[in-house]
Amino acid sequence: MVIIDGSSILYRSYYGLPDQLKNERGESTGAIVGFMNELLKEKNDHSNEKIIIVLDRGGRSKRKEKYADYKNNRQTIPDELLRQANVIKALLKCIGIEVVHASDGAEGDDAIGTLTKLANESVRIITVDADMLQLLDSNTNVELLKKNKRELYDVARFESEFGFKPTSFVDYKALFGDKSDNIPGVNGIGEKTAKRLIQTYGNLDDLYKYIYEIKSAKLKEQLISGKENAYLSRELAKIDNCAEIEIIEAAENEIQAKTICEEEGLLSLIVRLYGKPELEKLPEYEISGKYVYRLKSAIKAGEIIDDTKYDLELMAYVLDPERGVKKLESQLAVKGRLLENIGRHLEDNLIASDEMKLYETIELPLIKILADMEERGVKVNLEQLKAENTVLTKELTFLETEIYETAGRVFNLNSSQQLGKILFEVMGIAPLKKTKSGYSTDAEVLRQLEDQYPIVRQVQRYRQIFKLKRTYLDGIEKQLDSNCRVHTTFNQTQTATGRLSSSDPNLQNIPIRTQEGKAIRRLFEAGDGYDYLLSADYSQIELRILAHLSEDQKLIEAFNSDEDIHSRTAEEVFGDASLRNRAKAINYGIVYGLSDYGLAKQLLITRKEAGDYIEQYFNKYSGVKNYMNRLIDESRQRGYVETMYNRRRQLPGLESRNNNARHLAERQAMNTPIQGSAADIIKLAMIAVDNQLKKGGFTSRMLLQVHDELLLEVTKSEIESVTDIVRREMESVAKMKVPLKVDIHFAHNWADAK
Repeated sequence: MVIIDGSSILYRSYYGLPDQLKNERGESTGAIVGFMNELLKEKNDHSNEKIIIVLDRGGRSKRKEKYADYKNNRQTIPDELLRQANVIKALLKCIGIEVVHASDGAEGDDAIGTLTKLANESVRIITVDADMLQLLDSNTNVELLKKNKRELYDVARFESEFGFKPTSFVDYKALFGDKSDNIPGVNGIGEKTAKRLIQTYGNLDDLYKYIYEIKSAKLKEQLISGKENAYLSRELAKIDNCAEIEIIEAAENEIQAKTICEEEGLLSLIVRLYGKPELEKLPEYEISGKYVYRLKSAIKAGEIIDDTKYDLELMAYVLDPERGVKKLESQLAVKGRLLENIGRHLEDNLIASDEMKLYETIELPLIKILADMEERGVKVNLEQLKAENTVLTKELTFLETEIYETAGRVFNLNSSQQLGKILFEVMGIAPLKKTKSGYSTDAEVLRQLEDQYPIVRQVQRYRQIFKLKRTYLDGIEKQLDSNCRVHTTFNQTQTATGRLSSSDPNLQNIPIRTQEGKAIRRLFEAGDGYDYLLSADYSQIELRILAHLSEDQKLIEAFNSDEDIHSRTAEEVFGDASLRNRAKAINYGIVYGLSDYGLAKQLLITRKEAGDYIEQYFNKYSGVKNYMNRLIDESRQRGYVETMYNRRRQLPGLESRNNNARHLAERQAMNTPIQGSAADIIKLAMIAVDNQLKKGGFTSRMLLQVHDELLLEVTKSEIESVTDIVRREMESVAKMKVPLKVDIHFAHNWADAK
């Protein structure tokens, strides 16, 4: 028989697992997940054993009557933990596992002790609480759950480790007490002294019987003055094995268990409990009287779809950008779920969350535009691509030779493990960071070493060139159609902020400033029948949105006066406009919630200097500071943050007990309204520009969206009119307290148009 100390595992799961685990209602589920992980591990590893779960029932303890301060230091059980405990009880009943409560003032520990005494077979107790070790005997083992491992105790191991019998464990606890339960013990005596005393005298009674033998006057005095507390503490620590218990019978009910799991958003738990359900392979698209699954795929497949159709995938994404699509796919994969039922549910939720307008005016109209852009593709100069590939191949060969000569041997440059051994063992460079697989050779480590060691600079250069060649030159050549055009896919449902992403190939991450990046952009050019690629790029849109949202008067004044915002910040913060680049790092750092540590790394200055710069910035731009503080407070109260257009992002981490998780959520709270609003604005601009081009019957057309930039293919006869349309629509699409500004350039290829 296995007895699981459910209460201790429940508390451990609640406080130990990431508390951003939540269901659709925003309620925490971390304790449920952690508890069930331990239970299912036990069921899988020991399937032939009977499992009983013991849970505290609550109410006043008999121990409280003996000692009023017993467990007085315990916080009130959080409501979210109580809720999860009730869910676990209901779930256990449905999966056929009995729950036992102690009754009549006894506690869960007493119920475990009683079950152990009543058992006719061997017992293994699984717990986080070391107090259970007092129950060890020839028939009972205790498995203690520690941070990353389980430790199994029998009588022999206990006696070897503690030096006395398990029955004396309560005597040992009586001397030093227990802070977690507020058991007093003897004042001044710690664990080491307590262990030594019980090892010597065997138990509390014999210790006091032979107390005159103790040579230390101070220790003897402590024991004499603390005798009453010692015996009280032993009584409080001793588990009652004759307690009244209540057994909650269980009967398997698969339907009810699955319902509970679905309501808590724990679909993977259903798989662990009952195996994978019979799944349908999700189609490329599916159409049903009002809803479509993957509307863009349906359009590209030639389906004629009327404007009243709603896209399930996009609706799920708008409601929950980080988890919504996966939840939808899980629902659709289980047979018997209908598009109409899911669609109505999603539509109701969009209305309830006030996000229907965002969906209908931004996301839905964009689908057809993106489908058209993907179908058009972008012309690539194949001859130049091959020539550039030859250039980079030669440079890679040269770099390989240089690196091997410096290292004194040949090795696999693309193996981080082999590179680590070369740098930190063969070359004798002091390692900065280690991972489970060996030495870390990530970009941050190499950046810190590049100034001291030429081989590190060579390796970084090799990595940069290798990635560009493999991702863009080799990758794009394989994906060209018969007209030498490459067709990227725009992903509308993959980022938490609402930004579009690009894949197969990713045309949004081509470096702008490096020589190689410019060479790759030069490969993209106007196709047959067109003369120019026109690049229209929002200027400092995120800082302009920050000025609008924060209502900081200095920022608003600077943008309305068309000042250089970075020079203005340099003058305000440093009193020196020439420090523009440093001010630029701070301006964008503020937008992204950059810490003093992050800014210090970026500017290669001390953390204190970086902290001083941030403080000076907020002193000068107090409106920004007040806005950021207000934003975090409001987001914490609501549990989410939103953009100018009501795009929401759930941020459960704001309430996290983990500092790192909470600080990350705070940075996301500061950044998401700005970056998300920028994403919304350029999407609106795409819709407006596309409408005007179609309305005017233009041949010119949009090809790409890259962050804050639109790339169009334009004819010579239309260049002037299209430039005017693009500028007008992009700059007027949002009404803000500061003007939107667009930089427009055109040339035959993309690089020259920047």
